[in-house]
Amino acid sequence: MAANRRPPKLCLHKPSGNARCWINGKEHWLGRYGTPECERRYRALIAHWARSPAETPPPPLPLNRVTIADVLAQYLIEIRGSDSGSKLRSNARWWLARSMAKELESLSSVRLTDLGPKMFAAWVADVAGQPIQRRGEMTTRTITHVRKIVAEFLRMIEWCVAEEIIGPEKLVALRAVRRLPVAAARPPEFRTPVDEAKYQTICQHLPPAFAAIVTVLRHSAARPSEVLRMTPAEIDMHSEQGVWLLFPNKHKTMRYGRPKCVVLGPRCQDAIRPWLAGVSTGDRIFTPASIARVSSASSIPTRKYRKATLVAEDIRRAVKIACRAAGIDQWVPYQLRHSSLTEFRQAGGLDAAQQQGGHSSSAVTERYAAADRSKAIAAAKLVG
Repeated sequence: MAANRRPPKLCLHKPSGNARCWINGKEHWLGRYGTPECERRYRALIAHWARSPAETPPPPLPLNRVTIADVLAQYLIEIRGSDSGSKLRSNARWWLARSMAKELESLSSVRLTDLGPKMFAAWVADVAGQPIQRRGEMTTRTITHVRKIVAEFLRMIEWCVAEEIIGPEKLVALRAVRRLPVAAARPPEFRTPVDEAKYQTICQHLPPAFAAIVTVLRHSAARPSEVLRMTPAEIDMHSEQGVWLLFPNKHKTMRYGRPKCVVLGPRCQDAIRPWLAGVSTGDRIFTPASIARVSSASSIPTRKYRKATLVAEDIRRAVKIACRAAGIDQWVPYQLRHSSLTEFRQAGGLDAAQQQGGHSSSAVTERYAAADRSKAIAAAKLVG
């Protein structure tokens, strides 16, 4: 049988707008799709393939021809690695890189050698002042988000230096811009604890399974992903102190090699206990099947889930619908972590809140657990 001599096709990668083709199982990125530079590179690659079909190393690109779109495409591949779509869904670094890629469309055709501090500063100013739609209103990004995008861009330049695509002098030149022009962006919005009355109202409108999840979030300071992944095997129910100890197999700081323990008090135990019946040791406690198993006449309608697991977005959506049904201001489930850690700090001090939150530094805990102003008021009455 004769070997297949059909030339490899030039394909469009829709998320990034770049062109790519596969030769002998290897992926080659050729820059912005439809540009003359892309066509030139594709023809050079095919000519190389025609000469030696069995071995096709990518043709080297001169430094003065490498564009930001070229390195961006390779950088996204580097971040993605071998992760599947389900893993990328919870990869914050991937979504931040995608957000950066969208903002770099205006610089996609700029050669990397032409990018200087002034052009970099102008791009930052454009990102900060770019209008976006948020909750039906036109506004700008927060200063925090703009700084995250800029930091990710500098990490991409660092990666280019490590891959010897450019020299380190380019990174030094871009970092010379000390005062980033982010004045057009709006101030950051800090999450605050949820009002207790609003929390109680929402629990009455949520389906029983969602209400149990929200109750555990409120009184344990655990992250939504940790509660949704919770299995009976991760819970030590035989503690001598009368509490349950949750040891999540997967959590946010596990990449640093730090174990985490979440203490579950009586309220959390009462919320979890009814859902343990019929659940195997290694299965998740809260699933779409749990929602369908128990219904309530006063709860909001829920959609039919085709998947076997729940994610944090499902909880956020349910709380949003319940807030709308109750006619109160919308809040997000992650604010319950602030409420719980603030309560832990008031009851047991900063050390208790730090331990429950799984923070290595008390400075991080202070961002979640607000200081008790009533103590300052009492002190002021005595010495002020």
